[in-house]
Amino acid sequence: MKRLAYPALLLILLGLSQCNQPVPKTEPINKKEDVDKYVSKLIRKQLEKTDSTTRKVIARDSLVALLQISKLYELFNFKPVWTFDGSLTPIGDSLFYLLKQADINGLVPENYHVGKIDSLFKNASDSSKRIDAVKIADAELLLTDGLFKFAVHLNKGRVNPDSLWPEWNIKRVKTNLVQFLSNVIKEKKLRLITDSLEPKNEQYQKLKSALAYFRNEFKNSDWDSLPPIQNDTVTFYKLLRQRLIASHFYDSTLVVSDDKKLEKALKKFQLQHALNDDGKIGKATYAALCLSKEQEIRQIEMNMERWRWKTSPAKRYAWVNIPSYKLKVIDDDTLYLEAKVITGSITHHTPLLQSSITYFIIYPYWNVPYKIASEEILPRIKWDTAYLHKNNFDVLDWNNKVVDPKTIKWSKYNKTNLPYKFRQQEGGDNSLGVIKFMFNNPFGVYLHDTNSKKLFGKEIRALSHGCVRMENPWALADYLIKDDKHYTTDSLFTYFEKEQKKTIPLHKPLSLYINYFTAEVDEDGKLFFYTDIYELDKKMVRNIYNR
Repeated sequence: MKRLAYPALLLILLGLSQCNQPVPKTEPINKKEDVDKYVSKLIRKQLEKTDSTTRKVIARDSLVALLQISKLYELFNFKPVWTFDGSLTPIGDSLFYLLKQADINGLVPENYHVGKIDSLFKNASDSSKRIDAVKIADAELLLTDGLFKFAVHLNKGRVNPDSLWPEWNIKRVKTNLVQFLSNVIKEKKLRLITDSLEPKNEQYQKLKSALAYFRNEFKNSDWDSLPPIQNDTVTFYKLLRQRLIASHFYDSTLVVSDDKKLEKALKKFQLQHALNDDGKIGKATYAALCLSKEQEIRQIEMNMERWRWKTSPAKRYAWVNIPSYKLKVIDDDTLYLEAKVITGSITHHTPLLQSSITYFIIYPYWNVPYKIASEEILPRIKWDTAYLHKNNFDVLDWNNKVVDPKTIKWSKYNKTNLPYKFRQQEGGDNSLGVIKFMFNNPFGVYLHDTNSKKLFGKEIRALSHGCVRMENPWALADYLIKDDKHYTTDSLFTYFEKEQKKTIPLHKPLSLYINYFTAEVDEDGKLFFYTDIYELDKKMVRNIYNR
């Protein structure tokens, strides 16, 4: 039986190989008019019998959109759509140019096979002027794959918004790309791609313009990191001056001393990076100065990427941007309120979210999260038993009944077995301050006042356990009740004066967005960079560029 099995298996394999002949590596064509016929045959052979599990490599590049490519060419009966007689058509030439210029859109041309496509066309004909149909067919498929990949990246970005890992997910695009691109080809209007798929958001478009300006402004200059100032002060200031000259902050035409020129340049630099413009080189200023030209270009690109994830906000909304440490209230495209905020620290990130403020509490309790209670407050109680009394904390059991702290043997407990909760009483000394704005979210964070007002003077304000603290919460509270028949500004301040807990439900909830943007362009077209405090830019750049 075993002897018979091998010949039978051999016959089956031979039969399969005849049914599925491999695509030839080269197929020189003498007559131009025959090229398209052979290219069409090769495209059909490459694409027939493909499904979602099929993988295809063309000229050592993988096709990510194989299923969509197959559907598109099927609409054209597998005829070439970008070439004619072995050369690019006008729309094919426009597509190749679009992909080569992808960096205009903050994308990477090499992600769209431009090097391979260029090489295929350059080597498509030999000394006898015969055209290699295989290379033309390969270029066709790579151009189409590059277009599908570019379209998804342009519309929805290159990475997953949650994991920040690279992805190509055509399902996130609401447009039927196969039908849409088919119409683009038929109408020969390639501009429809960017017109229809690129984000219309004003900030995205401003960043795109800023990227083009930045590249042009500094095309003949470059800069890199600075050495530590402690190593060699003379060398440091020499390199600092060169850094500020290269990035066009240092004005050599000023009729002042060199030190004054340097100070003025440093202040201009600090303003662009949203730092205190004191002309001194603190930790944050030094870190910003160490960003190379390429890193600042990447910073703009990463923020364009983030805007691709966003949907249009509501007409009325509060907008918190973590790296800028600011909250803005926008009402029908008008800036109603702007305030400084304190956000989560490097170890306790403020989560990115979208929700709605539905009510606020005047003189709230602070119910301490377990992690803070067990890891921060419990050790302080063990060190100083009067800590709870000094800071107005109640001790609660898990049934929320108040327990006398003197009856508890605190030394028995640690961060894994604490059976009690802490609640800070309302009042001016409460860690939440006198107002807490509530919005539904799975992270247990909220927007609130603080009793540590001096912290708003710091330039880096990533200092909280995750909640957002607001400098002027009364202004937001006043805005929230401005159209409410039950509450007025006067009644609101009456509650403040009483110093009693009061819950104010909102007649009109306010949409809230907590975001992370490290580059922005203001109303006057000025570009600002913010510190990548959670290093999300760094992670995105590493994932996208494989660094």
